[in-house]
Amino acid sequence: MASAVPPPLPPSPSQAAPCPPGETVLEALRAALQADQTIRTPAENALQSWEASSGYVPLLLDVLLSDQVEVPVRVMAATQAGQVVKRLWRPRPNASVSPVDKANVRSRLGHLIGVPNKQLVRVCCDLVAKIARFDWPSDQWPELLPCITQSMQGEDPVARESALAMLHAVVGELASCCLPREKAAFQNASPHVFGFVLPVLLQVLPSAHSQDSNAAFALKLVKVIKPLCTRGLKRFDTPEFQAFVDAACVELPQLLQIAKLPQSGSGESALIRIKLAKTLIRTLSAALHSSPITFLPKLGKCSATLLPVLSEWRTL
Repeated sequence: MASAVPPPLPPSPSQAAPCPPGETVLEALRAALQADQTIRTPAENALQSWEASSGYVPLLLDVLLSDQVEVPVRVMAATQAGQVVKRLWRPRPNASVSPVDKANVRSRLGHLIGVPNKQLVRVCCDLVAKIARFDWPSDQWPELLPCITQSMQGEDPVARESALAMLHAVVGELASCCLPREKAAFQNASPHVFGFVLPVLLQVLPSAHSQDSNAAFALKLVKVIKPLCTRGLKRFDTPEFQAFVDAACVELPQLLQIAKLPQSGSGESALIRIKLAKTLIRTLSAALHSSPITFLPKLGKCSATLLPVLSEWRTL
């Protein structure tokens, strides 16, 4: 009796069918949004069948970045690209995204920053974070942090907010990694990230108690720094962290005065400052409990007033 023939392996990138024309992909994306299952299911199957095709992910990026395409379709393109990244970005023996396509997508990071729609900002941030999990902090994407921080320091408020949201997503994605190799990579990258974020924070934190926009921006920056302190940084005896502690020690008493006033508990401005104070305290507390030997000397003259505050507010 003849032996059973094993099922064929999935096509390798070199064997995958060429990506269909852009208009065909666009029609499939639109059809995948339809409520009618007889239309939606074939479209979803077609999109999945193209995942290993050369040029497919860059084509999805074209749709995502096109102002001529409806927002729901652009969101669907980002969602599809994210699924491809999750399944095929890491090199695999049978199917994966080609190095050329990866380089194409990474090189267009700047175009993903500053999209005007909040829903698009969110999906762009998620997509970049998924790619960063595989390609950063390795040497494959050295321009990621400089590109983001350059936009954060620019004059365009939309680009600043978008870049900050993207950095927050990247740090959150990397901080959530569970494998020992991934944890080690995040710990190695954390001082680098901290060094990029700190100058931006030091520009806005001194006026956070008096300017609403700077308080909101500083809050988002500290939310980026917090996971670096809880899961990334291993030493807190660096000049950069000293600068952060010094700035926090100056600003916190003024923010805490606002937080302790009963009449300041309402209103968006007061709430932002209270959140900023709490996040700063939690971040400093994380550093204190992670490495008290290297952290305590950095408090210096602030220790007498700040340590009781950290103890009092740590659980808020």
